[in-house]
Amino acid sequence: MLFFGVTAALVLGTASASERRLLSTSKRTCQAESSVRAAVIGGIVMSGVYAQLESAFNALPGRTLPVCLSVKGNKEVILPAFRRGEADVILMHSSDDLALLTAEGYVSHLTPWAFNDLILVGPPEDPAGIQNLTNGTEAIRRIAADSNATFIFPSMGTGQSTVLSHLLTASGARPDPSWLIPSDAPDPQNITEAAAARGAYTIVGRLPFAKGKIPKAGLIQMVAEDPKMRRPYLAAVADPERLQGCSPMSASLEFVRFVRSEEAQRLISSFGRGQRERGEGGPFVFPLPYLWEEEDEKEEGGDSHSGRVSWS
Repeated sequence: MLFFGVTAALVLGTASASERRLLSTSKRTCQAESSVRAAVIGGIVMSGVYAQLESAFNALPGRTLPVCLSVKGNKEVILPAFRRGEADVILMHSSDDLALLTAEGYVSHLTPWAFNDLILVGPPEDPAGIQNLTNGTEAIRRIAADSNATFIFPSMGTGQSTVLSHLLTASGARPDPSWLIPSDAPDPQNITEAAAARGAYTIVGRLPFAKGKIPKAGLIQMVAEDPKMRRPYLAAVADPERLQGCSPMSASLEFVRFVRSEEAQRLISSFGRGQRERGEGGPFVFPLPYLWEEEDEKEEGGDSHSGRVSWS
């Protein structure tokens, strides 16, 4: 049985340095049957979290094979690569594409291990007065109630549209075209430009907005760190009966179990807190609260108590 001990030293250093080391060695070391090859959505790599998890897992005594980054990028890159048998595990956000990959028998043991974060952005004038809220439902309620506020909604079928739909339902706001307007941007990545052109709010991924992967177009972050505005990241392993030349499933499952372990979840939490303290715009990846509990700091004159992970 693997010993999931993770030392504090593994979370030190900047994400950019870890990512550079990761990418510089992956092509040399990532070979089938001598390692567990990972196909990872670009945001997880960009966040710095994957490099931390890989380093921690590879330092474990008793693991069968090391894990390495085989392919990274958007889903149009990693899904075809996975189908070609170029990876043994896949880490990406929940999507119909991943569900289809499972239904077609390419992967098994599909399981959540973390969350990413969506945010509401808007013009600096902030007509609805939502800046610094951490409640997306209340923000949507205020936007809908303000005659000077509008919201540009993304293409249907995207993760952003799914989260927005949930917020709309919870808010009780009527989705009236007077304030809720579809994006006319030809590229979904340019929804911020469509919103800026109208002085409107919209919903985007926190990481691509902070890292400049989508244009800010003069918009600023308004609402963040609402657990209802998160999307799960999933992990799954390749089925060797469907994909030839894969590493043993048992070795791949070790890594999937590790990313769900309490120690890995604590690493994700600590790394995100460090990003916030360093002013890097994070955290970008959040642990699954139900997988572990964190001992709160004891208040002077009071008793310590165990509580769920909190980012407030």
